[in-house]
Amino acid sequence: MSELEDWEQLVKKQLKTENIYEILQKENIENIDVKPYYQNNSEYKILPKIEESTHLVAEFQDGLSDQAFAFLLNENVENLEEKAIFINNSDLAEHILTEESNRYFSLVDVFSDDLAGEIDEHLTQELLSKSFKRHICIDVSLHQNSGASIIQQLSFALAKAKELVEKFDSEILNQLMFKFAVGSNYFFEIAKIRAFKYLYNQFSKE
Repeated sequence: MSELEDWEQLVKKQLKTENIYEILQKENIENIDVKPYYQNNSEYKILPKIEESTHLVAEFQDGLSDQAFAFLLNENVENLEEKAIFINNSDLAEHILTEESNRYFSLVDVFSDDLAGEIDEHLTQELLSKSFKRHICIDVSLHQNSGASIIQQLSFALAKAKELVEKFDSEILNQLMFKFAVGSNYFFEIAKIRAFKYLYNQFSKE
């Protein structure tokens, strides 16, 4: 028997059923048929080791300033130094007192959350005037949480970026951040982020 047949026989015994694919395969909104196994069709490539620095991002709490590299703020906090500060609401973004040693990123979505989804131009101009590392956030998580497929999420993200470029010129592309929700399908979510990075790179070149 082949490796696949061996695997199928083993799983049938473990699950005590002949219909293992009915149990193991899950439907998805993308209508993509994903097999519940993976084949090693080629040898693994030996890649160079990459040292990557990872940091904790946390909502601000007293006592965490020494342990966390980055904070998510909903209100102004003083005496933070050499931190990455993610600002989570428009009132704070407009009035926050910045420190030179910190880096500031706005998570404020400038599109209205109603059906029209229009740009708040006043808020956008206000955010662009700040000394932030990234000024504008496009919140794609709203669409995923409302049931949008991956293709729809990517379409919304690029369409909103295009609308911002048309109103504020291509220079705004360097000021954008995108906020995605992450679903339970690990491989689909990896594919989504990779696809978006590729599409956004192509969009930025146009």
